[in-house]
Amino acid sequence: MGFLVFLVYPSLVAGTLFQMYPTVQGTRIRWEFLSYVYSILFLVNLVHFFAYWTVDIYMYLLMNLSFVLFLLVNTSRPSAIALYFILGSLYQLLASVFFLLGLPRLLVVHTVSVGSLLNTIVGAYYIFVPMLQVEEIKHPKLLKLNLLLLNLSLLPFLYGWYTGYFKYVATFGLFLIASLFVLAFNLYDSLHQRKSPLKGLDLSVEYLILSLFLLFTFLSFGILSASSKDFTFAAIHHDGLLYGFLLLLSAGAVYHIMPFLLWWKKYAPLMGRQRVPTLKDIFPEREGRVFLLSYSFLFYLSVMAGYLIPSFEAPTECIH
Repeated sequence: MGFLVFLVYPSLVAGTLFQMYPTVQGTRIRWEFLSYVYSILFLVNLVHFFAYWTVDIYMYLLMNLSFVLFLLVNTSRPSAIALYFILGSLYQLLASVFFLLGLPRLLVVHTVSVGSLLNTIVGAYYIFVPMLQVEEIKHPKLLKLNLLLLNLSLLPFLYGWYTGYFKYVATFGLFLIASLFVLAFNLYDSLHQRKSPLKGLDLSVEYLILSLFLLFTFLSFGILSASSKDFTFAAIHHDGLLYGFLLLLSAGAVYHIMPFLLWWKKYAPLMGRQRVPTLKDIFPEREGRVFLLSYSFLFYLSVMAGYLIPSFEAPTECIH
């Protein structure tokens, strides 16, 4: 699990932002070669991991540095949403420095998972949900409050992991959850405007909403573990976030991004010359909803089995 959190998921996020971030900024891509540098370092590091079962920290550091530089040189319009992504990349770079210095593994992993991924994911929610539903954010000031609350909570939260003082982890973990409530309220109120011409929710938005619910749930298990020092819930916490939240979040993004890329490559050049299919024609939503419901049900059963059956005892470490 540590490998997935430390290398794979951040690289998945970086790959998306290499394409999306210049578009969001409304600028032509600058220093595109950095995306190739990042990709080469990632692939070499992947081979290194499977050969030696460890990440090469120097390559990892260069990967993250190239990503930070890419975001900075492509930032033409500073905004709160842009700051989510920039802070996420800086926390990723900070995690590689922590790893290089030999600091506690749980500090390193939570710097990646909470500092980097959570910042990036919250920023992505503020972009994708309104965009996919053809709505606008109703409370821009809450978006900025969200950014402030999340990142002011992060520093003492990570300090708790550094010192092993779990009261800090639990207390400021509650503030992190509060920042997610701000996100949820802002998105709900924005969607409730009902200005969109769309009927119902886009399939990807359904995935994102369920993923947000799972994020609330399994972060709460982590805070419960830290506050009680009862690590029975630790396995539910990290497995729920990894195989529930992150998997459904990734699937929701794929249901939008992959059909769009296929459509753009094959059908966009034909527009105006012949009839072209819509995105929904390329990727029917029915199968996507079947997967969403069936996976959610099976995931719930597996979590309950892991909690109720004695042979599925949770480890006392959050990293394997």
